[in-house]
Amino acid sequence: MTPIDARGIFPATAMGGVQGGTMGTRSKTLVQRVVEAGEAQVDKVVNQLVTNERFVSAVQGAVSKSLAAKGSLDKALRSALSSMSLPSTQDVDELRKRLDRLDRTLTELDAKLSRLEPARKAPGEKAEGAPAKKAAPRKTKSKTSPKGTHG
Repeated sequence: MTPIDARGIFPATAMGGVQGGTMGTRSKTLVQRVVEAGEAQVDKVVNQLVTNERFVSAVQGAVSKSLAAKGSLDKALRSALSSMSLPSTQDVDELRKRLDRLDRTLTELDAKLSRLEPARKAPGEKAEGAPAKKAAPRKTKSKTSPKGTHG
């Protein structure tokens, strides 16, 4: 059976005989040399592409076309949702913001009422939960009777 390094990926013998995947004072392993060579090649290709005007303009053109296509798709989707009387993402976000503001307002009002509640009770008042006695409604004279006659 071939010994495997700590990660279980490469045999320890391919790692230059180093056990446990740690690097000793030995020279670079084969895997490290291959990785470095690959990185150097990728770096060389990327530098060539970035300095090539045709490549850069092609990438810019592709990005601008994809953004334009996305804008057209978004517009068509909003129109389709609107025609089906369905809310758009923006509509839902606006409603969520309004609900959040309403929730904060209710929380603030609840806190204010909680602070006012102890101050409102007089020492001789009934215990909490007991209904307060309502005053009889006052009768007022109306200027006109319901049938339009004066009385």
